[in-house]
Amino acid sequence: MTQIRAVILLLRPVNVCITGLVVFSMILLLSESPNILLTAIFASAAAAITAAAGNIINDIIDIQTDKTNHPSRPLVTGILSTRFAMRLYVYLVVISLGISLLLPHYLFIFVAGVHLFLYLYSVKLQYIILCGNLLIACLTASAFIYAGIAAGNVAKSMVPALFGFLINLMREIVKDTEDMDGDKLLGNVTFPLRFGVFPAFYAVLVLGILLIATTWLPYFLFPGGIFFTVTANLFVNPFIVLSLKHLYPVGENTAVHKAGSILKLAMLLGLGAIGLWI
Repeated sequence: MTQIRAVILLLRPVNVCITGLVVFSMILLLSESPNILLTAIFASAAAAITAAAGNIINDIIDIQTDKTNHPSRPLVTGILSTRFAMRLYVYLVVISLGISLLLPHYLFIFVAGVHLFLYLYSVKLQYIILCGNLLIACLTASAFIYAGIAAGNVAKSMVPALFGFLINLMREIVKDTEDMDGDKLLGNVTFPLRFGVFPAFYAVLVLGILLIATTWLPYFLFPGGIFFTVTANLFVNPFIVLSLKHLYPVGENTAVHKAGSILKLAMLLGLGAIGLWI
């Protein structure tokens, strides 16, 4: 593995690009101002770089856990040093904050707050049962609220934010179930390790039901919301149900991995349905 490829893997460009595209498209779709393009460009760039920085600091802190759960990651294999990764992390934080200075001050504060919480998650909060899961879900949902604030239309961003929160909380618990061996080895107490695999599954089941219910909110709350509800029920909710099916019977790690992958697909399809609706 070359160092350039290792840096790309460290940044996780797919997730970074998704974050940037979500913020960019949401600002353009939510705003009624014809002069919003520069704001969308700067805000989405700051969001994408912030996500990349969060990925790096998380990999730096999680090296020991990743030796079991994700042994091919570049910091674990030694292709990239932690010193290099930390320097890259600092550069990205500075760049994202610098870009945010070109935006209204409240958006700069928003980005700075996200950096703070991503750092706290990596060094401390991820090890507190459910706290880390809830924080990551909130930070993912905050991308929609950030876009809504930038566009001056927070109200309509709340349903996508709730969708993002629920589906990412599901994915977080599923990932904890998949990573139980490494977490147990290092003494990390996650929800599945503390309460068992079955309670974790039922928690995901309840979240899945709430998520499906969320797709009906636009129908009741917004004119034209029926389009999102119909689209979600045709193309998103079936995958949510399929992911839940893979989690039962519980105990097969391959099935858990499939459930996580299907949830990621459902999230992407949900984003598409949101974009078409808004």
